[in-house]
Amino acid sequence: MCDQTKVNISMNKITPSIAIIRIGTIIAVVELLIMLLIGNAPYRFSLFLQATIDTVLVLMISIPFIHIWAIKPLLQEQINAVKKANEKAFLDPLTKLPNRLILSDYMQRYIAGIRRHEIYGAVLLLDLDNFKYINDNFGHEAGDKVLIEVGRRLKSVTRPEDVISRIGGDEFVVLIGRLDVDKHTARNKLLGIANKLQNVLSGNIEYKNHLFTTHASIGIRLLDSDNLEVETVLRDADQAMYQAKDSGKNNAVFFENN
Repeated sequence: MCDQTKVNISMNKITPSIAIIRIGTIIAVVELLIMLLIGNAPYRFSLFLQATIDTVLVLMISIPFIHIWAIKPLLQEQINAVKKANEKAFLDPLTKLPNRLILSDYMQRYIAGIRRHEIYGAVLLLDLDNFKYINDNFGHEAGDKVLIEVGRRLKSVTRPEDVISRIGGDEFVVLIGRLDVDKHTARNKLLGIANKLQNVLSGNIEYKNHLFTTHASIGIRLLDSDNLEVETVLRDADQAMYQAKDSGKNNAVFFENN
């Protein structure tokens, strides 16, 4: 089945060489039909008129077929190739969430916006508390299923403007651009967001008649008008996440800059 699928995929691909062959084939067939039509006409045309009729008909008939059978699929193939290259460069191949590279770009822009508008944002770094147990005892396929479902659930309870990223292993990041201009209010909102994330992750995940329950320790790094570096923010959030684990797991802890 897999081999047959690979053959079908390769047969459906179109390269510039194949497109040229298709264009040539279309023109040759159309030209042959036109010459047969002119040759069997009940009256004779002058050489100039024959050439004119032939040119006009070739263009009128060939162009639509060339577009449908050669140009359009070739362009689509190029679009698909660019899309796949972008996905490979910027998306996590398993969850299809932004990877660490594109997250850094988002964070730089969010931090700049937070400074410009003097409003608080945040980075929440989540680490699954029991993922190693699932991966070790049920295999990587089960682990992959859990990671994909975790990514889906995180997206389901966050705003469209928030960024969800898998930065490696069982670590996910939720990047929030705008919370509130008041620090106390922003912190309270973040506690509510963290609680919502933990609740949505706590539901069972079914895999081959097994039910897995996931929990997450969350490190929260508040973003303010300070000139922050991306790696510094992630390191601070990571530090807070380990404090959450040390305090009993399934907790959320703020990074405190002492």
